[in-house]
Amino acid sequence: MGNRSGLTGSYSLALRATALANARLEDPADVWVLLADQPWLRDIATEADLHTLRVAGHRLREVFQTVTAGHEREAVDRLNGLLTRYRVRPTISGTYAGDWHIHVAAPGTPPVEYLAAAVWGLAVWLCQRGIDRLGVCAEPRCHNAFLDDSSNRCRRFCSDRCATRNHVRAHRARRRATPPLTAARRSRTRSAVSNGTRTLTAKIWQLHTMGNCADLHRHSATDHPLRHPRAASPLC
Repeated sequence: MGNRSGLTGSYSLALRATALANARLEDPADVWVLLADQPWLRDIATEADLHTLRVAGHRLREVFQTVTAGHEREAVDRLNGLLTRYRVRPTISGTYAGDWHIHVAAPGTPPVEYLAAAVWGLAVWLCQRGIDRLGVCAEPRCHNAFLDDSSNRCRRFCSDRCATRNHVRAHRARRRATPPLTAARRSRTRSAVSNGTRTLTAKIWQLHTMGNCADLHRHSATDHPLRHPRAASPLC
């Protein structure tokens, strides 16, 4: 298999490990989904390979969960166990000057080699980018594993969809928890605006009957409650 290691190569292999951690792998159809970008490998996968991939995926998921729980040493031990179980044979390969790269191979069937390269890539990426880059989605209905490639290491969700869903739920919860006092305050504000409008109308009518156009324009420009800075928002 042409698996290249390095920062870019290890990221693609680490993504493979993440996909394995999230895969259900309950039947051969799930293997087809997992290996959609590897049709030649998908076509030769056996029931034994399905079992191997399922067990390894479960153990990879435990690595992500252990990191999220704050047990970094345990997570490293788990990943080291996978490296021991699925050993790789890294070799330098290339076809022309400047193309030298690490080629990751492993003993066993092609699906096992695929798995071993994924474990290797996750280990390399962890050491290069930091163990805190491994996460589990904070959306309660998801919990997918993900790699945090953000610039400030603050990612909490596996996708924009999960982030939006979580934020919408939190917003609705805050609205339901709004105390009655806020609603009463809004009612008082609307009442104050209404009273101010009636007062302004009375002033305009008084000025109109007195024929004082200068004062009429001055009050129209400054006294309307919707133009007054304190009444600009009904939520203030």
